[in-house]
Amino acid sequence: MEELYEPFAVQAFAERVLALSANLDDGTVPVIFSSGQEPFLEEIRLDNYRGRIGQLQVEWGWGNVADAMRRAVSHYQESGAADPAFVPGR
Repeated sequence: MEELYEPFAVQAFAERVLALSANLDDGTVPVIFSSGQEPFLEEIRLDNYRGRIGQLQVEWGWGNVADAMRRAVSHYQESGAADPAFVPGR
């Protein structure tokens, strides 16, 4: 993932998904990072998206994708949403 982080590909991807969310949903995109010790969630919103990925202290490298998917499912269930969710992977 680090090679995508450097050229701001992750930021660009988050902005594209945010644009979709702004048109179809509430304009908030939960981004779950799987690198490091434990997956963590950061919400990208219309009021904080500019350079947000670069502002985070992300330990890039191989993470536990299964834990990240469990975190994504847990976040979705806790949100009370009933609509389908889109969870892109690497």
